[in-house]
Amino acid sequence: MQYSQDTRNVFEALDQNNGDDDSIEEESHAFSIQECSPEPLPEGIHSVAIACTVKDVARSVRKGHWTRLRLGRTCITNMLVVVVMVLQFFLIWQTKHLVSPHAVASIREIYDKYERMMYTDGQSVQHIYLTKHGNARGSDTKYFNSSRFTLMDKEERDAVCRFPLSQPAFLVIILVIWTLTCFSEIRETIDMMNRLMIGTPTVATMALALDKQEDDSGTIVGLTWSIKLYIALCVLIPRLLMTIFLLWLGSRWLTATIGFGDVLLNAVALEFILMLRELLYLTVLPTRLQKEHELVLVNFPKKNEPATCCTYFGMFLAAVVVVGWALLYICFFQQVLPDYKWDVHSTCVDYLARELKV
Repeated sequence: MQYSQDTRNVFEALDQNNGDDDSIEEESHAFSIQECSPEPLPEGIHSVAIACTVKDVARSVRKGHWTRLRLGRTCITNMLVVVVMVLQFFLIWQTKHLVSPHAVASIREIYDKYERMMYTDGQSVQHIYLTKHGNARGSDTKYFNSSRFTLMDKEERDAVCRFPLSQPAFLVIILVIWTLTCFSEIRETIDMMNRLMIGTPTVATMALALDKQEDDSGTIVGLTWSIKLYIALCVLIPRLLMTIFLLWLGSRWLTATIGFGDVLLNAVALEFILMLRELLYLTVLPTRLQKEHELVLVNFPKKNEPATCCTYFGMFLAAVVVVGWALLYICFFQQVLPDYKWDVHSTCVDYLARELKV
């Protein structure tokens, strides 16, 4: 079939446009896939200890002997990790046994007096039951008598209206912020475990750990089982478990703290425990050692990451987990005030408005 010159020109233009569309589609597809190139571990004393351990063990295995300098820096960086963990464990233990019990006992005593007063009828009959700790709780809301609040001493009224559960919205926000603080630590630790345990192949000898055999930097291409176990059991898992326990302990202490200003101050004090690792990293560790983690790159489990809803928005589920923990802890998990009746907020609204008026 013969076509005119104009018709042939139209067909050529269409073919050219189709070729452009194909190139755009290929470019779009290539753009949607992100290459996960090796990156250094997050800044911190744990990362420095891991980097020094991997580099110095690998070099010593290749050379057949340890130098005093490399042995010294490996020992020192790992000892600093132990010091951080010991300090954190000590502070957490002392908070659990010396600080939070007093706060919990005080708030239980105050709420016990409140319940006994507010669930007493006109015939001086108390409609209460006792919890497993021996504290009073109202047996039924129909016996709640808000007019008896004025019969309590002013100090007792102040204490009742200033404990965190009397202002649930305030306590939820504080717990959400505290949970976010702990969750960032948990996420960083899990990411390091994922990259070092899963993303790094297992090799027979540490001589094959780095891609650069002679240089003092490079990418970790493999780790032996013994080094992986050491990093997991002695560095990362203790950090993870300590953070999870501190999350629970901090939630308990903040819930038991009387005084809204004290709640904020205690939240800062709890963060101080987590920041001990950063404090020692910035003040004790020499500048040269601080940069060691930048010289060792670590692969990701996946070499390429496509653009999907999961990769773009998956970590936003962390916000759901954080808020969910705060709400579930206040409503179900907290044992500061077992069987809490949620009968303080309505009583204290007008009282606080009067007392806090400037």
